[in-house]
Amino acid sequence: MKGNEMKHVSLALLSLAVLLPAPHMPYGSHSCWPHWETVTAHGSWFSVYPGQTQSLDLDGVRHVQNVIIRAHADSYTAGQFEVLVNGDVKGTVYVPGEDPTYVVTVAETASSIEFTNISGGTVDFQGVQAVQSSWSGYPTPTPGSLRGDSNVVDIAQDAIEITEQFETYVLPQEYQQYFLPIKKVAGRLMVYDMGRGDLSSKTAAAMVALRDQIDYAQGFLDQSMERDATFDLSVSLMTLRERIDDLIK
Repeated sequence: MKGNEMKHVSLALLSLAVLLPAPHMPYGSHSCWPHWETVTAHGSWFSVYPGQTQSLDLDGVRHVQNVIIRAHADSYTAGQFEVLVNGDVKGTVYVPGEDPTYVVTVAETASSIEFTNISGGTVDFQGVQAVQSSWSGYPTPTPGSLRGDSNVVDIAQDAIEITEQFETYVLPQEYQQYFLPIKKVAGRLMVYDMGRGDLSSKTAAAMVALRDQIDYAQGFLDQSMERDATFDLSVSLMTLRERIDDLIK
């Protein structure tokens, strides 16, 4: 091919490259990744008797990845307990007479963790550690119920739809860290509202949990507002957070 022909081909290819849309790049170059710390919860040496629930407060609202539990049954009768966060069972643990370590995945934002003895003998806890975010929020009292015109299902559906749209623009690990937890809490909120109604205390608690989960993603949302592709989605999710906050105050 002659030099002039090569030049024309090169210019044609260059023009085509300019006209074609740029390939989509996920939101990885400016990632706002969390920092983690393993903290022993205050007051984590306690006993839970059959049928009893013990609540363990965290130091503020934290996103908890896992809880590490040391516990044993205080008699020859083994015990069994549930680990609950925001009313949702995260794990059921069978406890023999020894004191092994148990790891329960939480992957949710919360201000406390509950332990309910569901069968067997008394369970003695000898330390509970939380693998939690260095980020923290301020816990707020959960209202006994929401207003009857709260449009809870609409709020939950909006949260689910927005998080699903974000999946197109973020890396899989970013979606798993920030948006999938929002979607799961929103789904639980919808279940409680459709099954129990706006006036249920479980519905109100799930609404608070959804607000806190969005708060955990705030740093990521702030950065995503710098991109045209995710600006509107970020504004929509942050606006939804304000609507929730207004309902629970």
